[in-house]
Amino acid sequence: MQTTNRDRVFLPRMARDYARDNQLEDWFFAHVVHRRTLQDRIDTEQPLKQREADRFERLILLVDRAENTFGSRAKALSWLKLPKKQFDGNSPLDYAAWESGFLAVLDQLTRIEHGIPA
Repeated sequence: MQTTNRDRVFLPRMARDYARDNQLEDWFFAHVVHRRTLQDRIDTEQPLKQREADRFERLILLVDRAENTFGSRAKALSWLKLPKKQFDGNSPLDYAAWESGFLAVLDQLTRIEHGIPA
């Protein structure tokens, strides 16, 4: 039986550690799951809810894609955190908090990879 992305289970501790290790805790707690809710899930050994898991997975995909585009995690995180004109003055991370913004950020990374101006 094949699994799909919807079948993935993200453990709260792993998600928190990923955000911390990448200095994305503020964004994570604002857009994926609140700090207190996350701690409750850790304490009760419950996985992230589907909506939270979807947002967390988008975060992982963005960081990985940006790292591949820019060649290093540090450059990727810098680009993701800085406000950009093409995202209405928002950072790519903030713009990607919703599905349509996420797709726009992925599109911009593709443009950068191919040398197409913004």
